[in-house]
Amino acid sequence: MKLATRRRRVKLPGGGAVSAVVALPQRFRPGRTPAVLLAHGAGAGMSSPFVSFVKSLGGRIASYLAVAGAPVGGVFFLGYPLHPAGKPDQLRADHLPSLPVPMLFVQGTRDALCDFERLREVLRGVPGAALHVVEGGDHSFRLPRRNGKPEQAVWADIVGAVVRWLAGL
Repeated sequence: MKLATRRRRVKLPGGGAVSAVVALPQRFRPGRTPAVLLAHGAGAGMSSPFVSFVKSLGGRIASYLAVAGAPVGGVFFLGYPLHPAGKPDQLRADHLPSLPVPMLFVQGTRDALCDFERLREVLRGVPGAALHVVEGGDHSFRLPRRNGKPEQAVWADIVGAVVRWLAGL
C-alpha cells in the first residue's frame, strides 16, 4: 500500500509542540478501512518511537496490527469501542493482553461503546495499559451541559495526558 505522508509540527495548548508524520493510504479501496498514524518525534530520521494514534474503530484495527507485529512503540486510543452499543457482554478485547507495546486509553465514562467498569476490568489484565478518564464524557468526550466544563478544557486535559504518556515512552 502506498502512503501519502506529510510532516507536521503540532502545537500543544499551553506552549510547545510535537513533531509528527501523518500517513494516509493514497487510494482507498472499497471495503478497506484506512488508518491514521502519528509518529512522535519523527524529525531526525524516525529515530523516536513510532506511535499509533487512533479513534474508535481505528483503535481496534491498530491494536490488531500491533499484535501482528506492526513496528509501533505504543498505541493510544481515543474512545476504544470495547463492545457494540447496548451489548456490553460482547467484548472486543481478547487480544489486548497480547499487545507488546505501551498503551494509553482515553475514555469517557458515558461511552455507549465502552462500559467503563468493564474496561477497568479488562485493563487490569493488560500489561502496559494506562487509562485517562474523561469523567462524564461520551464516545466523543462531550460532557453534559450541566457539567459546565468547556470543550476546549476537556481537550486540553486529554492532550496533557497524551503528552505525559508520550514523554514516558
